[in-house]
Amino acid sequence: MINNKVWLWHFIIRAITFAFLFNLCAPLYAQTIRVSAAHWPGYTEPDGKGVYLTLIREVYKEYSLTFDVGTFARAKRQFNSDQADILVGIYLEDKSELVEPITPSYHIDTDSPLLAIYRSKAIQISSHGDLEGKTVGWLEEYNFKPFINANVKPYVFKEISHAFVLLEKGRLDAVIDYEHNLVKPEYSAFGRFELASGLKLYVVFKRTEKGVVLSTLFDTVMPQLKITGKLKRLYGKDYERANFSNVDH
Repeated sequence: MINNKVWLWHFIIRAITFAFLFNLCAPLYAQTIRVSAAHWPGYTEPDGKGVYLTLIREVYKEYSLTFDVGTFARAKRQFNSDQADILVGIYLEDKSELVEPITPSYHIDTDSPLLAIYRSKAIQISSHGDLEGKTVGWLEEYNFKPFINANVKPYVFKEISHAFVLLEKGRLDAVIDYEHNLVKPEYSAFGRFELASGLKLYVVFKRTEKGVVLSTLFDTVMPQLKITGKLKRLYGKDYERANFSNVDH
């Protein structure tokens, strides 16, 4: 009898949730959802494929979607100029660069550690304070200042290979990038200091009526994808690293 009551209660809750979402999302059926992202191979591809974009298609599979994948700077400009409803791949620390974003409850990934690379023969970096006053380079599309607890002289570059040339010549004291971008053998000769780890990546939404609906739907569907195992199948070997332990059942 108790099990029957529990089953009935869950059925009622799901029915109410379905009815609520149907009424909430009905206006979206006549609209196209515009998604903007940087090109991260395997995760956000120009043809609309990749782990993150496949996740978005799964969440909004009943709706019309368009994907615009290019540079991260361009993706942020599109979001801020109301040319995109969803922006992919944002840290909570990035929100100050965006115009009134809505952040959902659940993230889409956990990034690999953020490292400061330096010439160990010239300097030693074992704390954030060791970067004080140093000339530090990173890709121009990103803002790593929030992760450096020191006053540095920023130098932005377009290609990491160029940054390492400057580092070897002593014109840069350190280069900042993600661990997964620093796997080439020639980078192993440099010293490494971990600036940050466990950084959560999010999709964000415009603070509009449409954005509120999209955010609510995202937070509703994500736990369902975890329960059914679709989330684990989608992320494959990256599932454990992504760390979806906070996605409630």
